[in-house]
Amino acid sequence: MTLREPAPPSQSEALGLWEKAVKQMDQGNWQEAREALEGALAVEPDHPGSLNKLGVCLVETGDVAGAEVMFQKALEVDPKMAQAHSNLGNIELTRGNAAAARDEYLEALKMDPDYSLAHHNLSAAYKRLGEIDKAVAELKKARSLESQQGRPAGYAAPDTSQPAKSRFGCLFWLVILGIMIAIIMTLR
Repeated sequence: MTLREPAPPSQSEALGLWEKAVKQMDQGNWQEAREALEGALAVEPDHPGSLNKLGVCLVETGDVAGAEVMFQKALEVDPKMAQAHSNLGNIELTRGNAAAARDEYLEALKMDPDYSLAHHNLSAAYKRLGEIDKAVAELKKARSLESQQGRPAGYAAPDTSQPAKSRFGCLFWLVILGIMIAIIMTLR
């Protein structure tokens, strides 16, 4: 009797794994989401959305280097994926490299000029670079886009790679708070 490897998931199973991963990410269950995405990628290894989301899971579980690889792979498959550029910018911002973060956010906005979260993130990068006027302008642009789209401030569309419970989300709000404090201090 010979033991066989389990058959890889089918396309429909991969879709089910994708949906499971999104739900797990929304609930902050990063390891479960990671496992589901790895299963989906076993069927469709070049799916840019899965690669990008796996990168987010890796960041959330402490594997920033692995996440960076996933975001870069997503961009190799889909060079116009704004979310992957924004996520690379988030990594650079957490590393303290605001100039590289700015460049990634600008690249994301070339791909999707209405990506409000990238405008928010760009605002944070500009703030860290000491370019307060640009930071305020980007924050206003993000708020305007959110208002036009009928979304609450800081809203990330359901298919973005910035789940509401993400540590990137927490970083985002801390940076926004810092920007607001800087603005208030300059007005005094």
